[in-house]
Amino acid sequence: MKILIDSADLDKIKELYEYYPICGVTTNPSILLRNGKDAAETLKQLKTFCGQQELHVQVIGETCAEYLADAKAIIEVLGKDTYIKIPAYKEGFKAMKILSEQGARITATAIYYPGQALIASKIGVDYIAPYFNRICKQGYDGLKVLETMQRIINDTPTKILAASFKTLDQVCDVADLQVEAMTLPVSIFEQLEEMAEVDKTIKAFNEDFYTLTGTHSSLKDVLKT
Repeated sequence: MKILIDSADLDKIKELYEYYPICGVTTNPSILLRNGKDAAETLKQLKTFCGQQELHVQVIGETCAEYLADAKAIIEVLGKDTYIKIPAYKEGFKAMKILSEQGARITATAIYYPGQALIASKIGVDYIAPYFNRICKQGYDGLKVLETMQRIINDTPTKILAASFKTLDQVCDVADLQVEAMTLPVSIFEQLEEMAEVDKTIKAFNEDFYTLTGTHSSLKDVLKT
């Protein structure tokens, strides 16, 4: 299972890459707005950083023609290996069909319902991106919805790139479904850094070793004496 980061903050992305097995970056207009920097320059920098790893960039507008124009620009500027995120509804499906026939890499986004997954997978997109937390907030059982989507796309090349997470428990529940990939916001990685019991355990181990050796030496220092 791949883990991507849902952010446009390049400094933070670089930091998290040093610690975690991240395989790419996903963005959308809201994420770019929160980043507060020039969108074009940000996307170019993200592409340079990602290299051969996945970068997902979302088109803007409400019509197929707008989506195709943006997709063309994404491919020309960022490269044909960039995943083009397209909202999964009528105009988006039309654009997906055309781009799929041209061999573009496509992520169908704003997925809430199994029907969207069905159409997108039959078009042949690379990923569908269901919004897990938002599905749950609508009153649905998010896990059951994703399980249904997983069964629907099972006989197609399309994979799930699960998105929209608020808690680490949500992430683990979805991971248990063995989806192909998940994209996580910075806040999820921060939750991994805020585990009081783990901190307490590490301190206890260290104190026991210091008591044993009578110093604050490292294991390296003890072994080399």
